[in-house]
Amino acid sequence: MAPFKFFICLLITLLIVENNVYAQDSEVFEGMTWYLNKSTALDSARSQGKQVFLVWGRTTCVYTRGVRQKIGLYLKSLVNENYILWFSNADIYNRNSTEVKDYLSGLPSSVTFPAICVIDMYDVKVGHGLRTGPRYTDELLEMLNEYVSNEYISGKNNVSGSAYVSGHNLIIKSESVDEIISVYFITGSLVDSFHKMEYEVMRDLTIYQKGIIIVVGSSGWMQKIVFK
Repeated sequence: MAPFKFFICLLITLLIVENNVYAQDSEVFEGMTWYLNKSTALDSARSQGKQVFLVWGRTTCVYTRGVRQKIGLYLKSLVNENYILWFSNADIYNRNSTEVKDYLSGLPSSVTFPAICVIDMYDVKVGHGLRTGPRYTDELLEMLNEYVSNEYISGKNNVSGSAYVSGHNLIIKSESVDEIISVYFITGSLVDSFHKMEYEVMRDLTIYQKGIIIVVGSSGWMQKIVFK
């Protein structure tokens, strides 16, 4: 009887552990909430009217951790405003699992983690589909901006500045803490110009007309913003 009791106890323990693993819906990583399964990520996206940013990879993968760290350290405001974060652990959900197989179609047999993509609230993969492997901050920013109607014009691969809309404000960040920021309408007329003396500044969007604006930093970067 003793071996049988031991087997029953072991089975119960394994079931408890498994249920705890799958019951955990979210975790905080670098100050950002990441949902850990498809249903909670999509439910949250629908309730908040946002899109889902999926990172599929391993917790032990340095490239996967790097992408997630960059989100929390440098892109927090943009992501909080527009996205729900979903981290799918490849050690739990393999590429053929119902959780992720629809988004990972087309991956080569050997893939460099992580795989990342954007999913809309209707569970449709949008834009250019999957991207894999390590990502620089400017590459992530360009990708995230693409799905909120913002676009880099110059500054790729050596990002020195960025701008995006958050609520009723225009947020401007750049590595240069001393530069002139100029804002133009798409027609070319200047609507705002100021001296930025810190890493991040905020401008009230009520001084601009709605439409397309071009933000130019004197350190050499330029970005298009769609202000709705």
